[in-house]
Amino acid sequence: MGLYTTALLRIIRILNDNGVKGKSLCMVGRQEIQINPDSFKSILNKMGIGFDYDEWDVLVKENRMHYDSYRFFKMLGLGEVHAIDYRDEDGADIIYDLNKPIPEELHGRFDYIIDSGSMEHIFDNVTAIRNLSLMLRTGGMIVQILGAAGYADHGFYQYSPCFFNNYYTSNGFEVLNSELEFMVSESGINPLNDDAECMAVYSQDLRMFDHSPENWARIKLNRLIHTLTKLDEVGHVYIWSVARKKETVPFNCPAQDMYCELEQRTEHKKNERKKCEREYVVDVGCLKGFFERNRQKGVAIIPAGNVCERVISCLYKNDQEDIIRIIFDNNIEKSGETIKGCKIVYPTEKKLREAEIILVCSELYEAEIYQDLIDRGVPNKKLFKLSELRRDED
Repeated sequence: MGLYTTALLRIIRILNDNGVKGKSLCMVGRQEIQINPDSFKSILNKMGIGFDYDEWDVLVKENRMHYDSYRFFKMLGLGEVHAIDYRDEDGADIIYDLNKPIPEELHGRFDYIIDSGSMEHIFDNVTAIRNLSLMLRTGGMIVQILGAAGYADHGFYQYSPCFFNNYYTSNGFEVLNSELEFMVSESGINPLNDDAECMAVYSQDLRMFDHSPENWARIKLNRLIHTLTKLDEVGHVYIWSVARKKETVPFNCPAQDMYCELEQRTEHKKNERKKCEREYVVDVGCLKGFFERNRQKGVAIIPAGNVCERVISCLYKNDQEDIIRIIFDNNIEKSGETIKGCKIVYPTEKKLREAEIILVCSELYEAEIYQDLIDRGVPNKKLFKLSELRRDED
């Protein structure tokens, strides 16, 4: 558990932008502060970050390698600084096992929670993340920096962005930032070696990647990770998640956004299909005149499906079933099958030319099928849409 220069500067910027005076911060596990004091002080000055210069000098004189994180954060102006851990060996002042629900006295106690490399060591992540949510006050912020790749057997888990994004958006939080951090070796030493001098390189906000099932952005995200992690200079990959608590809500176990989107689209298609079915069932019988006018030429129907079957059923009722000469379908696996005695064939160029009249009968893809036939050279004078014929007959 440690905060290196880049991570610490980002956290300090968050604290400075959202206020520190009189506010409380809790570290998940007491953090080690790992910085070069001279350059770090210079950077803080250039950023315009206020801090206690006298306390800084004392910290530096005491230890130029690892700094007391309680005093470090207090130096920035915070009112209270605490650390929670299941044991006291590392200096935490709140001793509690986050695998268990936290007591009420810890609810809503902190304005900031910093988790840099702790939650992956807690087996019950559901209880742990719920605990951290309850520990925050309304309006409080949680910053998490956890392993995404290169950490096999370091802890119980390595994380995907959706773990945090889906949880927080389902549990009364606003996700403010979601990024990947790639640690790139600058010294030629294996970047997985603890002695390697590394530079942090950040991705764009991961919420820009649309994870819907019909979008390839999820694959692009994984290609980005795969491409970068193949480089010899790239070692560990971290996930950065920053979220603000809007309200306390009952715990919601989130569904992954990709599958929520898929379910919504599936439900939409079902509703559209039911709507079309109701319309076709009511109106298809009024097409008797169209089929009678084309009795001599005969009519081909495309595609084979529920609408096609209902049309043929209505033709049987009107003694017009012989008008259907053939049924086209682009699924070659259906070729040779029949619908109420009418043969299904694959629409080759020759068969399309031989058909004198082609009726497009589809609930959802009428326009697409019609355009495909036009693109394949079928004259539009031979093509008819069932939906338009129904309006004409009405």
